[in-house]
Amino acid sequence: SNDNSNSLSETFQATPKSDSLPDSAPKQPSKVDMLEIFKDLLHEKNISSNASWENTLKIVGNDSRFEKFRSHPERKQFFNAYKIQRAKEEKEEMKNKIRRAKEALASFLRRTDRMNSMIRYRHACELFRDHEHWKIVPENERREIFEDAVAELSKKERDEAKQLRKRNMSVLSEILDSMPKITFRTTWQEAQQSLLDNATFAEDSQLLNMDKEDALIVFERHIRQLEAEEEEEKVRAKRIQERQKRLNRESFIQFLDELHASGKLNSLSKWCTLYPDISSDSRFDAMLSQPLSGSTPLDLFKFYVDDLKACYEDEKIIIKDILQKATDFIMTPNTEFSEFVTIL
Repeated sequence: SNDNSNSLSETFQATPKSDSLPDSAPKQPSKVDMLEIFKDLLHEKNISSNASWENTLKIVGNDSRFEKFRSHPERKQFFNAYKIQRAKEEKEEMKNKIRRAKEALASFLRRTDRMNSMIRYRHACELFRDHEHWKIVPENERREIFEDAVAELSKKERDEAKQLRKRNMSVLSEILDSMPKITFRTTWQEAQQSLLDNATFAEDSQLLNMDKEDALIVFERHIRQLEAEEEEEKVRAKRIQERQKRLNRESFIQFLDELHASGKLNSLSKWCTLYPDISSDSRFDAMLSQPLSGSTPLDLFKFYVDDLKACYEDEKIIIKDILQKATDFIMTPNTEFSEFVTIL
C-alpha cells in the first residue's frame, strides 16, 4: 500500500482524514495513535532497543493488545520507530545512571575507611571491584574520580595532621605550665618522666602518640620562657636591692648629719671614738645587713670626715680674708671668742 512507503517522519506528522462513515460507525485510530499504542505496549514490556522482532513477538505475542498489530502492514515500521526512540531513551538513561554513579562513587571514596591518600589505583581496583558504582563508571572517568578523591583526601589528611599537631603542642604547653616542678633547670629526660606521672598527659592518647620532635620543641620553648622569667626576677630583685641599699646609705648619711649637728662629729673625729654611738643606731645595722657591695659604714664615715676637712680649709681661707679686711679689728692673744664671732 502507499502507507508502507511513507517515511518515519511522515508517520509522526500524518493527520487523520475525516471519517466519511456515518456518525454511528466506530472511529478508527490513526497511524500516529496506532504507533503510540504500539510503543506503549513495548515500553510496558520493557523491550530494549537492541531486541529482535522474533524475541519481541515471544514477549508481547500473548498480549491481547497486540492482536490489532499482528497482521498490521506497518508493524515492522512501528517496531523500528520504537527502537530508535528507545535507543535515545536508553542512552540518556545510561548517561544519567553514570552521572549518578560518578557522584555516588566520589562520595563513597571520600567516606569509606578503606580509602586513604596512599592507596594506588591498582590496589583500589582490587578493593572496590565488586562495588556497584565502581563497576558502572567507565574506566577513564573512574580513574579521574579516584585521583580527585586521593587529592582531596591528601589535603584533608594534611589539614587534620596540622590541626592535631597544633592541638597537641597547645595542650602540652598548658600541661607544662601547670607543673611547678618543671623549672628552668629541668632536663628533657626529667620532664618526660614527670609528664608520664601527670594524669592529664598519661590519659591523652593523642599526646602519647605525639611526634617527639614537636614535644621537644614545646619543652624547649617552655624552658626558654622559664629562663626569661628567672632573668626578669633576678633583674627585679637586683633593682629592689639596689634601691634599698641606696635608701640605707641615705639614712646612714642623715645619721652622720645628726651627729655633726649635735657636735659629736667634726673634721677631727675618729671612727674608733664614735663607734659606740654609731653601732648602737638601727641605721648602722641596716647598712651591715645588706650584701657586701658598694660603700660600707666606715667608708661613708671617712668620706663625711674628708668633706668636713675640705670645708674647714675653705672656711679658714675665708676667715683670714675677712680678718684682713676688718680695719677696726685687730686679732691679739687677748681677743675674746665672742668678739671673734661678732666680726665673722
